Amino acid sequence: MGVTAGGPRLRDFAMRPAVVLPFVLVAVIALLAVLFTGDSEPALGPNKVASDGLEQVSDEDEPDLGPVSLVGDDTTPSGAESAASTERRTVQPEVAEAISADNSSNIVVTVRDEAGNLLPKARISLKKRPPGSELAPFLGQLQNGNAGLGLNDEDFVGVTRESGTFTFEDLAPSPFYAITVRHDDFAEQELRNVAVTAGRTQTVTVTLQEGLLVHGYIRDEGGRSVEGAQIILMPIAALNLPTATQIEMGKSTKSNADGYYSIANVDLALTNTISAYKKGFGRASRVDLRQDGADTTVEADFRLLPGLSIRGRVVGPAGEPIEGARVDAYGFVSIQASRGSATSKSDGTFELIDLVDGPYQIRAYVAGWSEVREPRVDAGEQNLLLELQPLCEVTGRVVVGATNGPVANYTLSVRRVTPGSQVMSAPFMPKKIENAQNGEFTMSGIPEGVYLLQAECEGFAASQSSTFEARLGQVVNGIEIRMTTGGGLTGRVVDALTGDPIAGARVKTQDSGFMDNPLTQLFGSVLSRRTTARTAVTDEAGTFTMEQLMPGEYQLHIQHPGYTAAIVSDLEVPESEEPLDYGDFALEVGGSITGFVRDENGELMNGATIGMSSMDKPGITFQGSTDEEGRYTIDHIASGRYQIHAQRAAQTGGNPFMALLDVQRSQREIYIENGVEQVFDLSLAE
Repeated sequence: MGVTAGGPRLRDFAMRPAVVLPFVLVAVIALLAVLFTGDSEPALGPNKVASDGLEQVSDEDEPDLGPVSLVGDDTTPSGAESAASTERRTVQPEVAEAISADNSSNIVVTVRDEAGNLLPKARISLKKRPPGSELAPFLGQLQNGNAGLGLNDEDFVGVTRESGTFTFEDLAPSPFYAITVRHDDFAEQELRNVAVTAGRTQTVTVTLQEGLLVHGYIRDEGGRSVEGAQIILMPIAALNLPTATQIEMGKSTKSNADGYYSIANVDLALTNTISAYKKGFGRASRVDLRQDGADTTVEADFRLLPGLSIRGRVVGPAGEPIEGARVDAYGFVSIQASRGSATSKSDGTFELIDLVDGPYQIRAYVAGWSEVREPRVDAGEQNLLLELQPLCEVTGRVVVGATNGPVANYTLSVRRVTPGSQVMSAPFMPKKIENAQNGEFTMSGIPEGVYLLQAECEGFAASQSSTFEARLGQVVNGIEIRMTTGGGLTGRVVDALTGDPIAGARVKTQDSGFMDNPLTQLFGSVLSRRTTARTAVTDEAGTFTMEQLMPGEYQLHIQHPGYTAAIVSDLEVPESEEPLDYGDFALEVGGSITGFVRDENGELMNGATIGMSSMDKPGITFQGSTDEEGRYTIDHIASGRYQIHAQRAAQTGGNPFMALLDVQRSQREIYIENGVEQVFDLSLAE
């Protein structure tokens, strides 16, 4: 049978169920704090191993070696059994290793209708989506277009067969998979927080329902029908994206000769914004779609107004025309929003067309120049002048530190520095330099601020320049980067019980203050980092070696599918010709827990999420989810006291207070022993 269990992870409060809005606010504040103030330090002493359950996506795109399941009882309990029964049995380490030989992680999705009929030809999308990932379209502007958000958002797609099933194979373990199912005859359905662990196949059943009917009439200002208007129903996050992307993310149709349109099987929790457009009219959008009680239809009429334009020029400080600048207009008129985009021509002119009457905010930007915003421009303006300023340019050279000889081939990037601290942004604006004469470079388009440059090339550790201040229109000369081999570290990973070497363990570097949580997974490479990202795998003797590391204080994340993952903090890596030997790092097998989850009516629950929080070491949590038989399994849990709870499957638009109630009703305490498997059932009944 299919069994699911979320891999153990080191996570903080953000993984606890919470009301959506406070989490969003916390996410934004935390991101800004990390970017501009610094990182928090974990309470771990030097060279101390802290058992946790880390899952990280490799910087080198290697498959993650998450934990695998141990052999468990496959019998389904009867309804008369206790909702919190406990059974224990000893787990042998060699059993775990044997099972982990097949490290394949899969998800089998079965799609049915409300009557239980299997549905072929359902389109399924699978991606990693940590809590708060909906913020990505908005928070991308924090980096001013200079760096991506680094989201783990790779999309896998499939179509169900005649059996109504589709299997996603060889997935990287994560508790944050989101499954989106679309079918022409049903409303779209999305299931969040589907947990997958290495060596297990998760089975998920998605039931589709008929959705709402969104319909209405498109008329002009005189009340006449508008035929052929393009209607797009989309998520609000897509409102300012290109039309083709909006259609891809939502549903679209065109109005008929009577101006009427209809879009069937709509889920307003997923697509709640609608737009209407036809050439010659102002593009209009509505963000107020809502269902009235039990009504299965939603009316959304549009009165398209004559399209107006905004014309102007984009120029430099001396009045020189700027070609290729993107000019965007955003405006709101009543509950209908309008927008427009244009690109400046060789003479700097642009024209924003098909805007409804009213005020707009105008934004102009192009690579190498500062962005400019005009907060209020009325539609119909025909002589708007947008003046951009050139960004900073930096010149210098990259040399070998030991010989002062030039380096011809390297990759250069920019890092923003917080004045008065050692905090810096992730590298952005990467530029590949080849065959550089005398190692020289020129970097253009750097915004105002305090920065340093970082160079990377084969045979050396990443090396950095001194800091400099960038100002608009300024050229900074004489920046030098001296390449060194940096430092290194080596060690051996062993079994805590036997002392035997562990081959195939994955060892990954992080900053000493790093904490794995939904925010770090969501924002990825945006977050500050002061050390070299490196991954190694232990050999038959259990040893690993990492060289050419930037000097600094490191943290190691150690994983093996047959053991509890561990963090080793406060490892100092100095500038050195030889790697520093840190000796042995011991891993425990850990404990295991399995059981069934029932709802308020005693029915077994498919897709329920199970969370475990350490009572001894705050911040250490583990997560799993139930399969279609209502069973969950979580393996390789660090020994100690835990609070364990269950909550129903997270769905877009679901009531967050219900999740809190589930936690309160199901929460229990449990003690995990190393090498012991326990059976522990949970119930959402009061």
